[in-house]
Amino acid sequence: MIEPMIPEHHGMSPPVIAEHIEAGRAGRARRDLHDEHCRVDDQRDPQGLAVSCVGQRRGAAVGAHDAGIGNLVAATESSLIMKIGELARRAGADVQTVRYYEKEGLIEPPRRTASGYRSYGPEALERLNFIRHCRSLDMALADVKRLLALSRDKSVSCEEVNTLVHAHLERVRAKRAALAALEKQLASLDAQCASGHRVTDCGILEELIHAAHGEACACHPRARGK
Repeated sequence: MIEPMIPEHHGMSPPVIAEHIEAGRAGRARRDLHDEHCRVDDQRDPQGLAVSCVGQRRGAAVGAHDAGIGNLVAATESSLIMKIGELARRAGADVQTVRYYEKEGLIEPPRRTASGYRSYGPEALERLNFIRHCRSLDMALADVKRLLALSRDKSVSCEEVNTLVHAHLERVRAKRAALAALEKQLASLDAQCASGHRVTDCGILEELIHAAHGEACACHPRARGK
């Protein structure tokens, strides 16, 4: 006969080990006796008591399974509830930014715990990540807010989304052209002086002073008003 398995425990005395083994044998004997009664009942009344015995075993297993699922769901839901600091950390933002987005209406007002703390769910994290992604594309908050509103209405056309993004793209292109011109001006100004000169001989300062007088300079070849 195979002895029942018991948990390994360092320092457990032989009498205690013997008690665990005996308890395991007794439990197995009770289960064997119950199964034997079920087999006898099955022979006597296949549609009656036998079903009851099987139902008891299945009911106990299903009940334990349902309890396990319930505990798992509760634990999962609890793990998804965040305070404002945890929400900010997961999104890579700071708490003040989260509060500002709430104030501007980009994030729904959170629920409050019994102790008064803000309580956020996974939808708040998704929304915050959406906002931060749009901001990384240099989109204005007004545009981000509109995109959030459009994303909630699945029945509308995406034409407004396309128009909004295209307009932003045009602004970026205009900004890029302005930055290219600025780069050229700064390069011209930078070329007016090399290191090692005294301030009185600095070509960059000289050009800036000319510009301050309304005169032409390296970065602005034509004087203002001409």
